[in-house]
Amino acid sequence: MGVFDLPAPALSWVDAILAMLLSAPVRLAVWGGIGAALSMGLYHLVSPQSRLTAIAILDRRLKRAMRMENVDPARGLALAGRQMRLALLRLGLTLPAAVAAALPVISLMVWLETRYANDLPQHGQAAAVVVEPAVVQGRWIAAGDAPPRVEMIDAEGTAILTLPISAPVMVIHKWLWWNALIGNPLGYLPSDAAVDRVEIALPRAQYLPAGPELLRGWEAPFMLALLVGSVLLKLLFRIR
Repeated sequence: MGVFDLPAPALSWVDAILAMLLSAPVRLAVWGGIGAALSMGLYHLVSPQSRLTAIAILDRRLKRAMRMENVDPARGLALAGRQMRLALLRLGLTLPAAVAAALPVISLMVWLETRYANDLPQHGQAAAVVVEPAVVQGRWIAAGDAPPRVEMIDAEGTAILTLPISAPVMVIHKWLWWNALIGNPLGYLPSDAAVDRVEIALPRAQYLPAGPELLRGWEAPFMLALLVGSVLLKLLFRIR
């Protein structure tokens, strides 16, 4: 489990409760609203709102002064320089807060990708398995009510490695450094395994009945609610 995966158990618990009341597309919109509230709330808490308000007031004064018809070129250039310094100061004040505000959204999106991105094949269907490098062959096995699994088969047809598939995740690989941030819920291939990567062709989950296929996944309802919620919260609480 990576750093961004730490909230996953709590998110799954809340999602199970929401699933009893709401359809999947509505839940995705709710999660977008929650992401907006967490992100904007953290940004408002971390950012120096009083200083940003003072900068905004000074910036408006500078703009009014620059629009005056009798401003000589030298003074106009000086005003433009002050405005540029204000913009850089605003960037320096907001950037750390913006990075902090992005963290809960990243964590939420990591969990949503695991929970909502793909589906496991229906009963009686199989998923194609691609192994890199192709020194062995991978095959999908699903029998009865047992959880599906992927088996690595050598040239003699002997199963040398079995990977239980407990979540609809398309890739299994050896542990990499960035897995300290984002983990794989299926675990990792052994470091001494003959293969480095296993790809499973799982069906992509769709939550919208119409529109381009690219927009039917979890991303569209979540991102739309996240964007709308963030803008509304910014306007409602006058967040700089």
